[in-house]
Amino acid sequence: MNDQEKLNSYIYRQLQAGLQPEEIAQQLRTAGWDEATIARSFEAARATLTPLAQPMAPPAQPMVTSPSSQSSPIVQQMATGPAVSFAPTGQKRGRIKTGWLLLKQSMKVLLHNKQLIRYPFMGGLMSLLLTIIFAVIVIAGHSIFLVNSVDSAGKSVWTANLYGNMLGAVYYVLTFFVIFLYNAGLAAHVLDIFRGTSQPYKHYMKVAWSKRVPIFFYAIITATVGFILRTIEQRFKFLGFFISKIFGALWTLANLFTIPVIVESDSSAPSAIKQSTKLFLSRWGENITARITFGGLAFGLYLLFLIPLFIVTVMLGGLLGAVGIIIGFVIIFISIIAFATVETAAESILSTGLYYYAKYEQIPGAYDPELLNATFIPKKQK
Repeated sequence: MNDQEKLNSYIYRQLQAGLQPEEIAQQLRTAGWDEATIARSFEAARATLTPLAQPMAPPAQPMVTSPSSQSSPIVQQMATGPAVSFAPTGQKRGRIKTGWLLLKQSMKVLLHNKQLIRYPFMGGLMSLLLTIIFAVIVIAGHSIFLVNSVDSAGKSVWTANLYGNMLGAVYYVLTFFVIFLYNAGLAAHVLDIFRGTSQPYKHYMKVAWSKRVPIFFYAIITATVGFILRTIEQRFKFLGFFISKIFGALWTLANLFTIPVIVESDSSAPSAIKQSTKLFLSRWGENITARITFGGLAFGLYLLFLIPLFIVTVMLGGLLGAVGIIIGFVIIFISIIAFATVETAAESILSTGLYYYAKYEQIPGAYDPELLNATFIPKKQK
């Protein structure tokens, strides 16, 4: 398959994935393709996809290309996935601007593939049901799992005994297992979307369930690390707080790609963690300027979104009394659930995109190459 045929296949799959012609054309321009070649490939895609009532021609844009860009392949392994090869430049961007643009691009993937929202929603719902079940168990058997003691201030407090701690450990492992299971289904689905294909929700949950053994052991490892960090924080107070936060952040970075690695391989949990760490270091190294998540942006958006709702709740309380306040808080609760679900899906899409880039050295078509690369500053070569 020559370069023109690879480009034709790329554009066809990108259009099938729901991306707009303007987005695809801009990606190809960034990768070094000339306007004439791009136009020919869009014509070929239009002939393949006819009849479709959508514009197929990319917007015209003059571009100067070097002869070397025509003689060497720009897109590698195009037949196996719609992604553009990209040499990282390490361009710096502000954290807020980078995070916001990545959020918009991840949301665009989500809007074109609305079925992706089902994974974090079901994961959150199952986690909530699990919490309710364990809460009922603790309340019903409080004398088995809890012991009543007197603290230094003379107050009576309930603390977990050996059985309570064992029950808590089971709860944390199962909760992580449920979350990771649905994350695996989402990662498998997003990876297929990046390659230009898509299957029903059940297909990807079957893929995730087939990986239940390494996912379960990964949940055990994660729960154990969390318990150790929590113990350090409680025992060493102020110093322990900073130690736990630093090691917690490093653990998060090391496991950025663990779930996608499990999904795409037969690796055990420890091996997947090792591969994730190695993959991360090989691509971005130790000079990490920022771990781009949507945490800070999400907090700001939460405030912008929730403050008006709290005002409405106060107004409803003034008009309807207690009933109005209850209605207002129900609306706030549902809004938080919806917002958290969308934010979790968008962040998972971004993490999978970073994995795709790190593993295959290709940029998913939904993301701007320079922007995705700017998430981290590349390690300086020695």
